[in-house]
Amino acid sequence: MPFQEKVPKDHRIHFHCYSGTWGTANKMLEHFTNMYLGVTGLVTFGTASDVREVARKVPLDRLLIETDAPYMKPSNAAAVDQDSPRCASPGMGLWVAAKIAEIRRLDLDDLLLQV
Repeated sequence: MPFQEKVPKDHRIHFHCYSGTWGTANKMLEHFTNMYLGVTGLVTFGTASDVREVARKVPLDRLLIETDAPYMKPSNAAAVDQDSPRCASPGMGLWVAAKIAEIRRLDLDDLLLQV
């Protein structure tokens, strides 16, 4: 990570829409003490195994729940709401949180209180 040499270790960083591996995420989280990883509706897709691993392992106090609206509509949104729009909206963060809670085997309310 070439930016490690240029960015102070305690600089506040929001890594928007993280879609990399846990190995890379863990190295960045260890190096940058104020880095937060954003997880979007991508976590709800069956092909997003890397993102699901990150959602399972990232410390909850370093996790940000995002929608990336209007992109990356959670795949579980239509199952819950048949009138769901074709694109993501900020309110769909709850579907992202629900998937993360499922992955971590937590109650949704408990997850929401910790992030």
